Amino acid sequence: MRLTNPLLTGTLCLAMAAGLTSCFDDPEGVDEEWRTKNIEYFENAKTERTDDGELKYFTVTPSWSPGAAFLMRWEIDPALNAHRLKPLDTSTVDFKYVAYDIDGALISSSYNLHANGDSIYRTTPSQMIAGVRQALLMMSIGDSATVVLPAAAAYGNRAYGDVKANSTLLYHLKLKNIPAYETPEK
Repeated sequence: MRLTNPLLTGTLCLAMAAGLTSCFDDPEGVDEEWRTKNIEYFENAKTERTDDGELKYFTVTPSWSPGAAFLMRWEIDPALNAHRLKPLDTSTVDFKYVAYDIDGALISSSYNLHANGDSIYRTTPSQMIAGVRQALLMMSIGDSATVVLPAAAAYGNRAYGDVKANSTLLYHLKLKNIPAYETPEK
């Protein structure tokens, strides 16, 4: 992984929670206005600044998927939790999240889940969409972050559940625990 500010280029075949999907040409009936609005949102977020003039987000480019660059902002200083464990791709992780589209519509949330604790979603990073996967791998237990995922780092040019095709998504993540550091080999 490298942290840079390159322009987002290319597309990516993404691993989704339900399995693998292939990248094909855009399906018929693509909403060009929605796609353009989402691309513009992401491009504007790349240059957004805090009150002190610093870039609000830094660009994350996963080495295993250069086309899936996304934006990330730590909500607390990551140095505070740097001594804590970070997950591996096959670790079982407990985290809280809320996901929105660029219009502010709630896409998904862990706050209605209770099977693994209050508002906890339990999975492995490898089962998540590309941007969430990489963000979780960068986080230590206790870290909170906001990520802005263009379509290439989320669900691509296909609709998925309540997510429209070509959607840029905003995730608020908090890594709570790593109950199993990695999946034992079978």
